[in-house]
Amino acid sequence: MCKVVYVFFLFVLNVSQASAGGGWTRDSGSVYLKLGATSLTTTSYHGFDGRSMSVNGISTQTIHSYAEFGVDSRTMIVLDAPLFKTSSMENAGSASGITDMGIGFMYGVQKGNWPIALGILLELPLGSPDNFVANSSGELFNLPTGDGELNAWLRGAVSHSFWPAPYYATFEAGYNFRSIAVREFTQRYDGGKLTNNYYVQAEFGYQPLEQLCLIARLKSFGPTLTPTLGRYSFFGLGEGVQYVAYYITAVYNVTEALSINADFSSAFSARAIFGGANLMAGISYTWR
Repeated sequence: MCKVVYVFFLFVLNVSQASAGGGWTRDSGSVYLKLGATSLTTTSYHGFDGRSMSVNGISTQTIHSYAEFGVDSRTMIVLDAPLFKTSSMENAGSASGITDMGIGFMYGVQKGNWPIALGILLELPLGSPDNFVANSSGELFNLPTGDGELNAWLRGAVSHSFWPAPYYATFEAGYNFRSIAVREFTQRYDGGKLTNNYYVQAEFGYQPLEQLCLIARLKSFGPTLTPTLGRYSFFGLGEGVQYVAYYITAVYNVTEALSINADFSSAFSARAIFGGANLMAGISYTWR
């Protein structure tokens, strides 16, 4: 049955989202590693009211890594570590650096045909929230590699395999406690306060061939309360980000351990974030 682990770094969707196989967790001693690259180029920005507007050309590329380690039959450690991000704005220059890192665990509450997993993911503010560049007129633009906050995602997922039919389905949800601690620059904006976030998503996987898996995912992400103007919000990071997005993934298993994959994602609707499509390619290896 098609069961994969994949990771997106979604600049346009303002979230480094690691998908840890839904309700499934890794067996004891099993290790999964992945290296990927993501690219986005756009001239569209969605304001706080959701209206789309044209902006100077924006381009961003990210190199990221992702790892999982099965501690025992139910507990899995997760590390989501983007390694490098570079962003540029037309006629204004570019900024580069490491980004925020996620570390946490998932625990298999229930195994069997309907596996359920619960977990926590801490997002560490390693990226810089203030990377200012200037255009020829001296106007400043911030191209951050992180939002400068320590936050904690509570996550839960339930999955089901329809084997021997080559399908599976997953439902996942999360709640983000934000601004547990903030960096000095972020704190300048309303004391570093940021509205908590949530997400819900549904995922469907289909294995048309023994070595090929196709995955479709629909996700809704947004603030739990009405966003507050004047809080940290730059370059699609921070306060007020909201979207409904779709994701298409193809995974090809070169061997039992080695896989390559390609992803496409974009949003049906969005607020406080850049528009456009994300393209990602990655390679992964599993030690069982």
